[in-house]
Amino acid sequence: MAATSGHIEVVEPLLDAAECAPPDWTDEPFEPTAGVAASFLINVPATTTLVRSYLAQLHGDAGATAAFAAQALADSKPEQRMLSATVHGFLAVAEWLRGRLTEAERAFESTVTGWHETGQLTHTAWGYYSLALLRRAQGRLDAAQDVHARDG
Repeated sequence: MAATSGHIEVVEPLLDAAECAPPDWTDEPFEPTAGVAASFLINVPATTTLVRSYLAQLHGDAGATAAFAAQALADSKPEQRMLSATVHGFLAVAEWLRGRLTEAERAFESTVTGWHETGQLTHTAWGYYSLALLRRAQGRLDAAQDVHARDG
């Protein structure tokens, strides 16, 4: 919440604290009210790494964005679809930061599908918005407009 609300300066210490938790704390049974597919809290280690990827995005560091996202993906499980879709979204951002717009577009397309399938309307809307911005950056204004005309 600190990262998305603009309090970036407090995020790093919170991540460090989460990573210092005893290794056996994840053995505690946890069933998220949103379900496994739609939860970030189901896998705190992968989510922590994902937030580090987000911080790298904010600094414009494509390499660190991709590296942290790849690690979060490696640490996640297939049934954790919200986490996986978000990781893929961050990988799409890394491609965009590298100037690889075609690769970023493909990644955003699959990411939006993942968010839509898990019922994450806010994330889905953000994905469509990002896809429209990406297409606009490519000079494909009709394709950007088509994104906004979709039924979500």
